[in-house]
Amino acid sequence: MRKLILHAGRHKTGTTTLQKFLYKNPEILEKYGYQYPRYAINGDAHHELGAALNKHGKSVSDVQSKNCLVNHSRGLNQEIDKNPELTPVLSSESLQQCDPETVKKFFCNFDIEVVLYIREETGYLLSAYAQRVQASNYTGSMSDFYKSTFARDYRHFVISWSEVFGSSFSLKRYVRKDLINHDIVHDFVTGVLRIPKDEIDSTYKHNDENPTLTADLLAYKLLINQNTNIPSNHLKLLYSSFNKLALEPEFELVKIPEVMLNDIRLRFQKSNNWIAQEFFNRDYLFEPFTDDLRIGENNVTNNDLNKVRAKLVNLHPELESSLPLPDTSLGNF
Repeated sequence: MRKLILHAGRHKTGTTTLQKFLYKNPEILEKYGYQYPRYAINGDAHHELGAALNKHGKSVSDVQSKNCLVNHSRGLNQEIDKNPELTPVLSSESLQQCDPETVKKFFCNFDIEVVLYIREETGYLLSAYAQRVQASNYTGSMSDFYKSTFARDYRHFVISWSEVFGSSFSLKRYVRKDLINHDIVHDFVTGVLRIPKDEIDSTYKHNDENPTLTADLLAYKLLINQNTNIPSNHLKLLYSSFNKLALEPEFELVKIPEVMLNDIRLRFQKSNNWIAQEFFNRDYLFEPFTDDLRIGENNVTNNDLNKVRAKLVNLHPELESSLPLPDTSLGNF
Protein backbone atom coordinates (compact mmCIF):
# COMPACT_ATOMS: atom_id res chain seq x y z
CA MET A 1 0.00 0.00 0.00
CA ARG A 2 1.30 3.43 -0.94
CA LYS A 3 2.46 5.62 1.93
CA LEU A 4 1.09 9.12 2.65
CA ILE A 5 2.32 11.55 5.30
CA LEU A 6 -0.30 13.78 6.91
CA HIS A 7 0.88 16.78 8.93
CA ALA A 8 -2.20 17.88 10.87
CA GLY A 9 -0.95 20.77 13.01
CA ARG A 10 -1.65 21.74 15.65
CA HIS A 11 -2.31 25.48 15.38
CA LYS A 12 0.50 27.81 16.48
CA THR A 13 3.30 25.27 16.05
CA GLY A 14 5.06 26.87 13.09
CA THR A 15 2.63 25.40 10.57
CA THR A 16 2.65 28.38 8.17
CA THR A 17 6.45 28.45 8.00
CA LEU A 18 6.64 24.70 7.35
CA GLN A 19 3.89 24.77 4.74
CA LYS A 20 5.55 27.62 2.87
CA PHE A 21 8.80 25.63 2.69
CA LEU A 22 7.03 22.49 1.44
CA TYR A 23 5.09 24.48 -1.16
CA LYS A 24 8.10 26.40 -2.47
CA ASN A 25 10.54 23.49 -2.72
CA PRO A 26 9.03 20.75 -4.91
CA GLU A 27 12.45 19.96 -6.43
CA ILE A 28 14.00 19.11 -3.06
CA LEU A 29 11.01 16.98 -2.10
CA GLU A 30 11.00 15.12 -5.41
CA LYS A 31 14.75 14.47 -5.16
CA TYR A 32 14.11 12.50 -1.96
CA GLY A 33 10.94 10.76 -3.09
CA TYR A 34 8.16 13.12 -1.96
CA GLN A 35 5.53 15.38 -3.48
CA TYR A 36 3.46 18.17 -1.98
CA PRO A 37 0.25 18.08 -4.08
CA ARG A 38 -1.22 21.34 -5.36
CA TYR A 39 -4.78 20.05 -5.20
CA ALA A 40 -7.01 21.57 -2.48
CA ILE A 41 -4.33 24.15 -1.66
CA ASN A 42 -5.38 27.42 -0.06
CA GLY A 43 -2.34 29.62 0.44
CA ASP A 44 0.43 27.09 0.98
CA ALA A 45 -1.56 24.37 2.76
CA HIS A 46 -4.32 21.86 2.08
CA HIS A 47 -6.93 23.83 4.00
CA GLU A 48 -9.68 23.14 1.46
CA LEU A 49 -9.30 19.44 2.08
CA GLY A 50 -9.26 19.98 5.82
CA ALA A 51 -12.45 22.01 5.64
CA ALA A 52 -14.19 19.31 3.60
CA LEU A 53 -13.19 16.61 6.07
CA ASN A 54 -14.12 18.65 9.11
CA LYS A 55 -17.48 17.49 10.38
CA HIS A 56 -17.75 20.76 12.29
CA GLY A 57 -17.29 22.83 9.14
CA LYS A 58 -19.97 24.43 6.99
CA SER A 59 -23.49 23.19 7.55
CA VAL A 60 -24.27 21.03 4.51
CA SER A 61 -26.56 18.08 3.88
CA ASP A 62 -25.16 14.54 4.01
CA VAL A 63 -25.50 14.27 0.22
CA GLN A 64 -23.62 17.53 -0.36
CA SER A 65 -20.93 16.51 2.10
CA LYS A 66 -20.42 13.08 0.49
CA ASN A 67 -20.33 14.56 -3.00
CA CYS A 68 -17.77 17.12 -1.85
CA LEU A 69 -15.51 14.41 -0.41
CA VAL A 70 -15.88 12.25 -3.52
CA ASN A 71 -14.82 15.18 -5.70
CA HIS A 72 -11.85 15.94 -3.46
CA SER A 73 -10.79 12.29 -3.45
CA ARG A 74 -10.97 12.15 -7.25
CA GLY A 75 -9.07 15.41 -7.72
CA LEU A 76 -6.34 14.56 -5.22
CA ASN A 77 -5.81 11.04 -6.57
CA GLN A 78 -5.62 12.30 -10.14
CA GLU A 79 -2.66 14.51 -9.21
CA ILE A 80 -0.98 11.99 -6.92
CA ASP A 81 -1.24 9.18 -9.48
CA LYS A 82 0.79 11.16 -12.01
CA ASN A 83 3.87 10.40 -9.90
CA PRO A 84 3.26 6.97 -8.33
CA GLU A 85 6.89 6.71 -7.21
CA LEU A 86 6.56 9.74 -4.92
CA THR A 87 5.16 9.73 -1.38
CA PRO A 88 2.51 12.44 -0.95
CA VAL A 89 2.90 14.89 1.94
CA LEU A 90 -0.21 16.86 2.96
CA SER A 91 -0.39 19.62 5.56
CA SER A 92 -3.18 21.61 7.17
CA GLU A 93 -3.78 22.50 10.79
CA SER A 94 -7.50 22.47 10.02
CA LEU A 95 -7.19 18.67 9.98
CA GLN A 96 -6.80 18.74 13.77
CA GLN A 97 -10.52 19.54 14.01
CA CYS A 98 -11.54 16.55 11.92
CA ASP A 99 -12.86 13.23 13.13
CA PRO A 100 -9.88 10.82 12.83
CA GLU A 101 -12.16 8.03 11.60
CA THR A 102 -13.34 10.27 8.75
CA VAL A 103 -9.74 11.06 7.85
CA LYS A 104 -8.78 7.38 7.85
CA LYS A 105 -11.72 6.42 5.64
CA PHE A 106 -10.93 9.21 3.17
CA PHE A 107 -7.36 7.95 2.79
CA CYS A 108 -8.29 4.26 2.97
CA ASN A 109 -6.12 3.38 -0.03
CA PHE A 110 -2.99 4.72 1.66
CA ASP A 111 -0.72 3.68 4.49
CA ILE A 112 -1.01 6.95 6.46
CA GLU A 113 1.52 8.38 8.87
CA VAL A 114 -0.03 11.19 10.92
CA VAL A 115 2.30 13.77 12.45
CA LEU A 116 1.04 16.21 15.08
CA TYR A 117 2.86 18.80 17.18
CA ILE A 118 1.47 20.07 20.49
CA ARG A 119 2.54 23.25 22.24
CA GLU A 120 2.69 24.24 25.91
CA GLU A 121 -0.66 25.80 26.72
CA THR A 122 0.42 29.21 28.02
CA GLY A 123 2.56 29.94 24.97
CA TYR A 124 -0.24 28.60 22.79
CA LEU A 125 -2.73 30.93 24.49
CA LEU A 126 -0.58 34.04 24.10
CA SER A 127 0.14 33.35 20.44
CA ALA A 128 -3.40 32.28 19.55
CA TYR A 129 -4.95 35.29 21.28
CA ALA A 130 -2.63 37.73 19.51
CA GLN A 131 -3.37 36.04 16.17
CA ARG A 132 -7.13 36.23 16.71
CA VAL A 133 -6.93 39.94 17.52
CA GLN A 134 -4.65 40.64 14.58
CA ALA A 135 -6.51 38.61 11.96
CA SER A 136 -10.07 39.60 12.87
CA ASN A 137 -12.20 42.23 14.59
CA TYR A 138 -12.10 40.36 17.90
CA THR A 139 -12.34 42.73 20.88
CA GLY A 140 -12.37 40.33 23.82
CA SER A 141 -9.80 40.24 26.59
CA MET A 142 -7.24 37.48 27.01
CA SER A 143 -9.37 36.12 29.83
CA ASP A 144 -12.44 36.02 27.55
CA PHE A 145 -10.44 34.21 24.87
CA TYR A 146 -9.07 31.69 27.36
CA LYS A 147 -12.51 30.86 28.74
CA SER A 148 -14.06 30.42 25.28
CA THR A 149 -11.17 28.62 23.53
CA PHE A 150 -9.42 26.31 25.97
CA ALA A 151 -12.36 24.05 26.61
CA ARG A 152 -10.62 20.68 26.43
CA ASP A 153 -7.18 19.33 27.29
CA TYR A 154 -4.83 17.47 24.94
CA ARG A 155 -5.56 14.03 26.37
CA HIS A 156 -8.94 13.55 24.69
CA PHE A 157 -7.52 14.86 21.42
CA VAL A 158 -4.43 12.63 21.52
CA ILE A 159 -6.40 9.51 22.47
CA SER A 160 -8.85 9.99 19.60
CA TRP A 161 -6.04 10.11 17.02
CA SER A 162 -3.85 7.40 18.54
CA GLU A 163 -6.74 4.94 18.84
CA VAL A 164 -7.52 5.30 15.14
CA PHE A 165 -3.99 5.35 13.73
CA GLY A 166 -2.06 3.38 16.35
CA SER A 167 1.66 3.14 15.64
CA SER A 168 1.19 5.32 12.53
CA PHE A 169 0.41 8.28 14.79
CA SER A 170 3.45 10.38 15.68
CA LEU A 171 3.05 12.97 18.45
CA LYS A 172 5.73 15.63 18.85
CA ARG A 173 6.38 18.39 21.37
CA TYR A 174 6.68 21.87 19.90
CA VAL A 175 9.44 23.11 22.19
CA ARG A 176 11.80 25.23 20.10
CA LYS A 177 14.97 24.45 22.03
CA ASP A 178 14.31 20.72 21.52
CA LEU A 179 13.49 20.89 17.80
CA ILE A 180 16.14 19.94 15.28
CA ASN A 181 18.13 23.14 14.70
CA HIS A 182 15.54 24.83 17.00
CA ASP A 183 13.28 25.15 13.98
CA ILE A 184 10.06 23.49 12.78
CA VAL A 185 11.18 23.16 9.15
CA HIS A 186 14.36 21.28 10.08
CA ASP A 187 12.50 19.19 12.64
CA PHE A 188 9.85 17.99 10.19
CA VAL A 189 11.80 17.86 6.94
CA THR A 190 14.90 16.26 8.47
CA GLY A 191 13.29 14.38 11.37
CA VAL A 192 10.21 13.04 9.56
CA LEU A 193 11.08 13.10 5.85
CA ARG A 194 14.79 12.28 6.44
CA ILE A 195 15.98 14.94 4.02
CA PRO A 196 19.55 16.06 4.91
CA LYS A 197 19.92 19.34 6.77
CA ASP A 198 22.36 20.69 4.18
CA GLU A 199 19.70 20.32 1.50
CA ILE A 200 17.30 22.44 3.53
CA ASP A 201 19.89 25.10 4.33
CA SER A 202 20.59 25.63 0.63
CA THR A 203 17.19 27.27 0.11
CA TYR A 204 15.73 28.02 3.52
CA LYS A 205 16.16 31.11 5.65
CA HIS A 206 14.22 31.04 8.90
CA ASN A 207 11.51 33.68 9.04
CA ASP A 208 8.53 33.64 11.36
CA GLU A 209 5.57 33.88 8.98
CA ASN A 210 3.19 34.84 11.78
CA PRO A 211 5.25 36.84 14.29
CA THR A 212 3.49 37.39 17.61
CA LEU A 213 2.48 40.99 18.28
CA THR A 214 4.17 42.81 21.13
CA ALA A 215 1.97 44.30 23.87
CA ASP A 216 1.77 47.77 22.34
CA LEU A 217 0.86 46.44 18.88
CA LEU A 218 -1.76 44.12 20.32
CA ALA A 219 -3.31 46.90 22.38
CA TYR A 220 -3.57 49.22 19.39
CA LYS A 221 -5.06 46.47 17.21
CA LEU A 222 -7.70 45.95 19.91
CA LEU A 223 -8.46 49.67 19.66
CA ILE A 224 -8.78 49.36 15.88
CA ASN A 225 -11.12 46.40 16.28
CA GLN A 226 -13.42 48.54 18.38
CA ASN A 227 -13.69 50.95 15.45
CA THR A 228 -16.11 49.63 12.81
CA ASN A 229 -15.53 52.37 10.23
CA ILE A 230 -12.22 51.17 8.78
CA PRO A 231 -12.39 50.31 5.03
CA SER A 232 -11.72 46.66 4.12
CA ASN A 233 -8.76 47.57 1.88
CA HIS A 234 -7.15 49.35 4.83
CA LEU A 235 -7.64 46.30 7.03
CA LYS A 236 -5.57 44.24 4.59
CA LEU A 237 -2.81 46.83 4.71
CA LEU A 238 -2.94 46.82 8.48
CA TYR A 239 -2.43 43.05 8.70
CA SER A 240 0.81 43.16 6.74
CA SER A 241 1.90 46.33 8.54
CA PHE A 242 1.46 44.78 11.98
CA ASN A 243 3.46 41.76 10.81
CA LYS A 244 6.26 44.04 9.68
CA LEU A 245 6.34 45.93 12.97
CA ALA A 246 6.26 42.67 14.94
CA LEU A 247 9.45 41.57 13.18
CA GLU A 248 11.19 44.70 14.48
CA PRO A 249 9.92 44.86 18.08
CA GLU A 250 10.59 47.92 20.22
CA PHE A 251 8.25 46.98 23.07
CA GLU A 252 7.94 44.09 25.49
CA LEU A 253 6.16 40.86 24.67
CA VAL A 254 2.62 40.26 25.85
CA LYS A 255 2.49 39.02 29.44
CA ILE A 256 0.20 36.44 30.95
CA PRO A 257 -1.35 37.27 34.34
CA GLU A 258 0.00 35.04 37.09
CA VAL A 259 -3.48 33.98 38.19
CA MET A 260 -4.31 32.78 34.67
CA LEU A 261 -0.93 31.07 34.34
CA ASN A 262 -1.48 29.08 37.52
CA ASP A 263 -5.02 28.17 36.49
CA ILE A 264 -3.82 26.85 33.12
CA ARG A 265 -1.09 24.73 34.63
CA LEU A 266 -3.31 23.25 37.31
CA ARG A 267 -6.08 22.65 34.82
CA PHE A 268 -3.94 20.70 32.35
CA GLN A 269 -1.37 19.13 34.66
CA LYS A 270 -3.01 15.73 34.97
CA SER A 271 -3.65 15.43 31.24
CA ASN A 272 -0.15 16.56 30.32
CA ASN A 273 1.51 14.22 32.80
CA TRP A 274 -0.42 11.29 31.33
CA ILE A 275 0.67 12.20 27.80
CA ALA A 276 4.26 12.65 28.95
CA GLN A 277 4.37 9.15 30.40
CA GLU A 278 2.42 7.41 27.64
CA PHE A 279 4.06 9.01 24.60
CA PHE A 280 7.41 10.43 25.70
CA ASN A 281 8.47 8.29 28.66
CA ARG A 282 9.10 11.33 30.83
CA ASP A 283 7.61 12.76 34.01
CA TYR A 284 6.28 16.02 32.57
CA LEU A 285 5.22 17.12 29.12
CA PHE A 286 6.49 20.70 29.17
CA GLU A 287 8.97 22.53 31.33
CA PRO A 288 7.22 24.61 34.01
CA PHE A 289 8.79 27.85 32.72
CA THR A 290 10.18 28.94 29.38
CA ASP A 291 12.59 31.73 28.52
CA ASP A 292 10.14 33.56 26.27
CA LEU A 293 7.25 33.55 28.76
CA ARG A 294 6.48 36.86 30.44
CA ILE A 295 4.37 36.89 33.61
CA GLY A 296 2.49 39.94 34.86
CA GLU A 297 0.01 42.57 33.72
CA ASN A 298 -0.01 44.33 30.35
CA ASN A 299 0.01 48.08 30.90
CA VAL A 300 0.04 50.12 27.72
CA THR A 301 -0.24 53.92 27.84
CA ASN A 302 -1.73 56.43 25.41
CA ASN A 303 1.79 57.46 24.52
CA ASP A 304 2.63 53.86 23.56
CA LEU A 305 -0.49 53.65 21.40
CA ASN A 306 0.27 56.94 19.67
CA LYS A 307 3.74 55.67 18.80
CA VAL A 308 2.23 52.59 17.15
CA ARG A 309 -0.19 54.76 15.20
CA ALA A 310 2.67 56.97 13.99
CA LYS A 311 4.62 53.91 12.79
CA LEU A 312 1.62 52.63 10.86
CA VAL A 313 1.07 56.02 9.22
CA ASN A 314 4.76 56.14 8.35
CA LEU A 315 4.44 52.79 6.56
CA HIS A 316 1.19 53.73 4.79
CA PRO A 317 0.21 57.43 4.95
CA GLU A 318 -3.17 56.63 3.39
CA LEU A 319 -4.14 54.87 6.63
CA GLU A 320 -4.04 58.05 8.73
CA SER A 321 -7.66 58.99 8.27
CA SER A 322 -8.81 55.50 9.30
CA LEU A 323 -6.68 54.98 12.39
CA PRO A 324 -8.32 55.86 15.72
CA LEU A 325 -6.69 58.27 18.14
CA PRO A 326 -6.34 56.78 21.62
CA ASP A 327 -8.24 58.86 24.18
CA THR A 328 -7.80 56.62 27.17
CA SER A 329 -5.39 53.92 28.31
CA LEU A 330 -6.52 50.38 27.60
CA GLY A 331 -4.79 49.30 30.80
CA ASN A 332 -4.70 45.55 31.21
CA PHE A 333 -6.00 43.23 28.51
